[in-house]
Amino acid sequence: MATLNDYKIVRDNSKKLIKLLLKERLDELNLDDINTARYGFYHLIMENVLGFQADLENNDFEIIEGKLTQIIDVNYLNKIRDLNFQQMDDYGIDIVNISELSSSEVDINLFNFKYRGNFSDGHIGDRDINRSIKFLEILFADDNNLDESVNTYTHKILNILKTYTNSESKYICNITLYMVSNENNGIHENSLHYIESLKKLYNVHIKSITLDEIMGFYDYRNQNKRAGFIIPQEDLISFNLDAQTTSLSLIVKLPINELIRITCDNSDFPNEKNPLFEKWKNTHKLKMDQSLLYDNVRGFLGKTPYNKKIIDTLKESPDNFFLFNNGVTMIAETIESVRQVNKFDVSLSNFQIVNGGQTVSSIFTFINSIELDNKSDEEINSILTPIFTSFVLLRLYKVPTNSDLKNLIAEYTNSQNSISDMNLKSISKIQIQIEQHLKQHNIIYARKAGDIGNEIENPELRIDMAELAQIIYASKGNPEKVSSQKKKLFNEFYSDIFPDDLNLDTVLELIKSTERIKMDYKSSNYSVSDQKAFYILHMVKNHNLEILHSIDILEYALRTFRSSTALSNTRKLIQIKFKNHLEDILQNNY
Repeated sequence: MATLNDYKIVRDNSKKLIKLLLKERLDELNLDDINTARYGFYHLIMENVLGFQADLENNDFEIIEGKLTQIIDVNYLNKIRDLNFQQMDDYGIDIVNISELSSSEVDINLFNFKYRGNFSDGHIGDRDINRSIKFLEILFADDNNLDESVNTYTHKILNILKTYTNSESKYICNITLYMVSNENNGIHENSLHYIESLKKLYNVHIKSITLDEIMGFYDYRNQNKRAGFIIPQEDLISFNLDAQTTSLSLIVKLPINELIRITCDNSDFPNEKNPLFEKWKNTHKLKMDQSLLYDNVRGFLGKTPYNKKIIDTLKESPDNFFLFNNGVTMIAETIESVRQVNKFDVSLSNFQIVNGGQTVSSIFTFINSIELDNKSDEEINSILTPIFTSFVLLRLYKVPTNSDLKNLIAEYTNSQNSISDMNLKSISKIQIQIEQHLKQHNIIYARKAGDIGNEIENPELRIDMAELAQIIYASKGNPEKVSSQKKKLFNEFYSDIFPDDLNLDTVLELIKSTERIKMDYKSSNYSVSDQKAFYILHMVKNHNLEILHSIDILEYALRTFRSSTALSNTRKLIQIKFKNHLEDILQNNY
């Protein structure tokens, strides 16, 4: 259960994030403290659930690389974007995210926010959910061409969504409505039946994100985390990892109830080896210790198809769990294994999960869904049988605290999973070096979504990994690729962007140049976007032009570029033909 202090942490982090994103503009907006926190709360949730977001100032509603995120909350658009949509109705949806998974499947994520100015033990109920039902009703109505002259942003995004949801579409749509609140409790149990009916009616999954889940975003590591278990001799293999280790590393066939015990957030239970049956009567109330999830190799662990399979296996065929699951990998500062009669007594300290976080999270989801209150001992024993009689493969590696080896283990053991290339690279040595260097210049380098650099007292700037990769690659002459081929920035192009001998002073200079470009663009008569800034950086660095002169040339190129179909500026800027058009102008006239 979250506390008042948790509420304050989320409030303060929300305020800090919006200040970092808006910079000097925040003072011009004259927002009170509650609204500053409220709109920062939008971005805090967006980053932690969806990952780093592209240029949200872009009004073109273009799906680039199969993705589009738009804030459509009327109050946000009026106060933050100054768009004067006083008469617009957002139909109870504040943010819409589209993410194409393949040529035939798409995730559609809808967000409804309820931000409280005071700490509350309230729930999300029918009334809160009803605020968003109108959006779903219109989405699934027969009218496939809404008038965009009214409710401009809302109808634009609904018309795009309808291309996926209409009966003629080739797409399978996975629609999730996130009910987000900084209150203490999620969806009220009285609303569960209503949610089931909505699921059947609109094929939508409704999930809550409240203080407990939000606090799980933060990596407040417990450096003194200790745990232990006793295991039969035949269920453990020990070996020396390499010369860096001073004790054995282990491979263990671990009962799932023991995995639950050592990874729960209870202060004492992880160290109670072979606890009595009485201790297991509150299994359904145990929560996972989120700080055990290694640094950045994680995201918001929701009801993905993979997680659903884990839970279904526990429900339907727990005996096969060991066979079907890839297991869990942990690193620890110390691993002690004491041989006893036909068994081993194992103790861990300062350990983390570097692979298998979704497995552990899904197991906790399973146990939190069972009901043990008012049950007899016999009934409890029967209900808990699946976790006592099924096993998981656990790999335990002893790695010195400051060793690069832990980052390599995390990267390579996750390389075959669905974790993004960017998250995998976020724990590499060069990324940590960049973070440390920029920190010396009061710049927050966000290696993970939601990072607001609490260790920097007065940050000058915040930049995330994705944007830095775009800046560096654009400066190398590739501005047309940095938005249309973002996935390649952290695999195919990565070694070119972030070589081991990357000059960190050059990185700092590029970041500051990009900020100057954005400021000069905002002072011009033209609309600014990140894409435009990347082109200007290319022109300044590779054609030795001044910023203001480059802006005029780029805007001229956008006006004079011709194609067989009408294109928005967003779409033009990712075309190689436009890049060539600009280069021709530069070569012939400048």
